[in-house]
Amino acid sequence: MWYLFYSFKILFLLLLYRIAYAQEEPTLSAKDFSQEKVLSWLEIGGGANAYRGDLNTQMRFWQPTLQISLQLNRKRQWNGKFTFISASIRAENPLYEYPLPENPPATPNTYFETNFFSLQYELHYNIIKKRDFIWFISQGIGFLRFRIQDLEGRDLTQITSTRKVGETYSTNVLTLPTGIGFLYNFTNGFGFLAQTTLYNLRTDYIDNIKAWGTLPQNDNVLALKLGFLIPLYKQPLRQLHVQNEHTH
Repeated sequence: MWYLFYSFKILFLLLLYRIAYAQEEPTLSAKDFSQEKVLSWLEIGGGANAYRGDLNTQMRFWQPTLQISLQLNRKRQWNGKFTFISASIRAENPLYEYPLPENPPATPNTYFETNFFSLQYELHYNIIKKRDFIWFISQGIGFLRFRIQDLEGRDLTQITSTRKVGETYSTNVLTLPTGIGFLYNFTNGFGFLAQTTLYNLRTDYIDNIKAWGTLPQNDNVLALKLGFLIPLYKQPLRQLHVQNEHTH
């Protein structure tokens, strides 16, 4: 849970920083009033995933990922994001062995490929937010469902010899993704987004290995993503300015 503690600690410190050093919004000029603000984008993108676990202690074996998201942009500091992800990960270590004696002998798998889809909600905190640029950190929660197979395409959940006797697990997983990224939008509302995310999986079975594993922590997945932003809803700055005045 150490990563959650530090994630929320960073969010809290940044919030205190913004409160302490926040400045009033600049006065809008007539030219500004003629512009529009994008309140939501459709994000379509992709990237690569890497796994860290018993068969790969470093982030290697990059595999493709595709995603589609609804990115909200109404608030100045806090905004949400809804995401659907389809991706895969894999790893191979022909020399992997469980070091402790077992009876019968341990026979863990030395290769796996996992395909998964995930539904996530992320809360973005904007460290810097300009008219055309946003730098943010994010913390989310999500649901992930995966299918894991061996080199011959067989379902590893059904091959009980690759795990300790009686060892079973669910392929439905909770995720707590933590990320950092930036967004740039052009004057026409279109733009792009780059983001790095650590999934923080609440399972140690994404590689089919736990009891015969050597790492104390859960498996994890790192994602590098680049998305193209399509504006869905825009509103004139003049109208937003009037709404904010009524709110205050």
